[in-house]
Amino acid sequence: MKTKMTHSTASTASTASTASTASTTSEPAQNLLPEEEVLDCEHVAAWLGVPVTTVRFWARLRRLPAVRIGKRWKFPRRALLAWFEQRAAAHVHG
Repeated sequence: MKTKMTHSTASTASTASTASTASTTSEPAQNLLPEEEVLDCEHVAAWLGVPVTTVRFWARLRRLPAVRIGKRWKFPRRALLAWFEQRAAAHVHG
């Protein structure tokens, strides 16, 4: 018998799976990004503090790690955190 995960159960499972990555990413970036494994343009725009149109433009130019599914852009959470860490390290180290 298969059980269906509710939103709260899925959120708890997602939190548990991302807890192990907390040591490899900065806490502020980790805490501000929603817990979902795949994000949409609106979530990424809110996290980065830029307009949604800018997120779509950057995705189209491959400046952000993204996958196009139909007409929508999707952003893997772990890839975004890695992208953010790389950019943050480049600014710190010069």
